[in-house]
Amino acid sequence: MYTGLDGLLAIIRYHLKLDPYDGSVYVFRDSVGSMLKYIEWGG
Repeated sequence: MYTGLDGLLAIIRYHLKLDPYDGSVYVFRDSVGSMLKYIEWGG
């Protein structure tokens, strides 16, 4: 999983059509399922 913070925020905004700053937790995993990344906005 080589996607950085900006790429993950773009996925949330443009593909999922959600606001990454709404207080939700977004979890991403690689294709094998061995690595997780999560984004949580704390304000």
